[in-house]
Amino acid sequence: MICVVIKGPTYLEARQQIERALPYADLVELRLDLFVNVDETSLLELKSIFSIPMIFTLRSQAQGGNFNQSEESRVEHIYRLAALKPFYLDLESHMPEDVVRDISSLHPEIQLILSYHNLQETPENFDHLYADMQKIPAHFYKIAVTAKSSVDTMRLLVWSKNQNAKLIPISMGPNGQISRILGPIVNHPFTFASLDEDPKNPLGQLSAKLLIEQYRYRTLTSQTAIYGLIGDPVNLSISDETHNAVLAACGMDAVYVKIPVKSTELSPFLELAKALPIRGLSVTMPLKKSIMSFIDHLDVKAEKIGAVNTLQFKEDQIYGFNTDGMGAMEALETKCGIQGKHVVIIGAGGAARAIAYEAVQKKALVTVINRSPEKAYEIAHAFGCQGKGLHEMPACAQVGYDILINCTSVPMPIAFEDILLHVLVMDIKTKPKVSLFLENALKKGCQVIFGYQMFIAQALGQFKLWFKRMDRNKSQKILEEKVMTSLSSIKTERLILRPWRESDLEPFAKLNADPRVLEYFPATLTREESDALAQRIISKMDEQGWGLWAVSLPGVSDFIGFIGLSKVLFEASFTPAVEIGWRLAYDFWGKGYAPEGALAALQYGFETLHLDKIVSFTTVQNERSRKVMEKIGMKHHPEDDFDHPRLSLEHPLSRHVLYSVRAQDFFSLNPKKA
Repeated sequence: MICVVIKGPTYLEARQQIERALPYADLVELRLDLFVNVDETSLLELKSIFSIPMIFTLRSQAQGGNFNQSEESRVEHIYRLAALKPFYLDLESHMPEDVVRDISSLHPEIQLILSYHNLQETPENFDHLYADMQKIPAHFYKIAVTAKSSVDTMRLLVWSKNQNAKLIPISMGPNGQISRILGPIVNHPFTFASLDEDPKNPLGQLSAKLLIEQYRYRTLTSQTAIYGLIGDPVNLSISDETHNAVLAACGMDAVYVKIPVKSTELSPFLELAKALPIRGLSVTMPLKKSIMSFIDHLDVKAEKIGAVNTLQFKEDQIYGFNTDGMGAMEALETKCGIQGKHVVIIGAGGAARAIAYEAVQKKALVTVINRSPEKAYEIAHAFGCQGKGLHEMPACAQVGYDILINCTSVPMPIAFEDILLHVLVMDIKTKPKVSLFLENALKKGCQVIFGYQMFIAQALGQFKLWFKRMDRNKSQKILEEKVMTSLSSIKTERLILRPWRESDLEPFAKLNADPRVLEYFPATLTREESDALAQRIISKMDEQGWGLWAVSLPGVSDFIGFIGLSKVLFEASFTPAVEIGWRLAYDFWGKGYAPEGALAALQYGFETLHLDKIVSFTTVQNERSRKVMEKIGMKHHPEDDFDHPRLSLEHPLSRHVLYSVRAQDFFSLNPKKA
């Protein structure tokens, strides 16, 4: 079951939150310590309106809550809450035993949850803790502990799978998120989820919608197989979105999760993994080489490459494979053959090794270039190719090459002039779709291979190892669809900035026909004009991988307008430039959505596109938009105000004000986004 946490803080907001939770929740927890007050009349009203089971919780500060009065006062409040007869009542394990027994005796119809929270660590001995808690009779026992690593979470999962059905174990924090997903597989009665997605949630709670739609929480059972990604970091990977979509479409009783694991944690992690129904793992940096010593059976190709990106678990044994090089070759061969081509690989990590090995096997002439030449020399010696230092790239370019591959995390690891005209260029990074490296290659007239193309090919190779009867064509189609959606989306606290859909055209036309929305534009748009504008936006998004994103407000509206970035090419003192802009339906004005989405778009522009400056402009009269520009840290530059070249000088909206912000100023104003 899924319990959605309701935080108020007003009772009106609580009611709205419960209404939004109903499609996803089996029960809700009212965190009354976060409410403005404990109002018994309002609580009875909520109970009368909603039939969904409720947990009443008044969490003390000592246990991570917000109730700041004395413990005596809290106990008095809890007695009054019990009198309201909620379906469940949370009582902390440190409460006097006689109080718990008294409440149980007075209200036997209430299911009591005895809860323990450790905000500092995960205890070593769960048995002792659980035995102590069970000395006090309760319907459920909640053990919530802070996971300092995924090993802590794995210990809790392995231990809990052999306990009784009264136990609700939770690993808190980012390292503990898998405990919230995998609960049904290890027989946890329910998990706690947030109403909305919040990447900053310190408890690591996932939204109920995400649990259901991405991880298929309601279908997970003790028979479900676990697959996942391990590495450090893993948070930027889109594999949980893509792979779970494939598993769902192909009817596989399996789930895919991301697990942060450091090199020093490999030994205990893998031992614990064998005690769970884990059947396969993808391996990313920095584990591809260090994990090899823990593998029982190493594929011949992986052994020669000296790196592993795929694990298979069979009968308490771990098998290691490498699909990176094969994936890169498949992506490259959609454009040209490899044999006889001069391939220059920048970087010397696990992926670079795999690509170099496969390219040599296909009789390519390979040169590996790396900042630390010794690593390039080592690969060259192992595979019979050339190795050079990064400082030798200009000489390499002078000699010439056919294929250039960036296997580093550096946005632009070589000089612009070292990218030759009209060669084939690949960047193995998945995000952004058009990296700075590829953007510069396109300027040189090069054909490009996107990182997601290699990602898809190597993932299909992993699926072939894990699932003998999976439909490759179907899997590839789903991977392509999910990858493109994921690469083009941005999530904020309340919004999703995403690619456009056909269903957006009608509400977009309605928005563009509203004179309040287009007050500072020359005219409202007809349906045909609105559709044409949308198609231009969509074309730019498809071409660049970024642009003016459609905006969804989850749980409220699938389309409320657009927010995003666009290139400004008309002649002016500040062009060419990249502009940030927004247009939202009138019903969603005044709620902070424009600055929230605009800040995320600015961050994308500076972090992902590596822009130095972003501008925004509007008519002099548009005070509302100017306030948003100022709210997101942009500064007005009166000396650059201009008459819009697409309006006559006599037009009342001709005069425009220019605002801008530079990357360094944005991050100094928003240090948490740096």
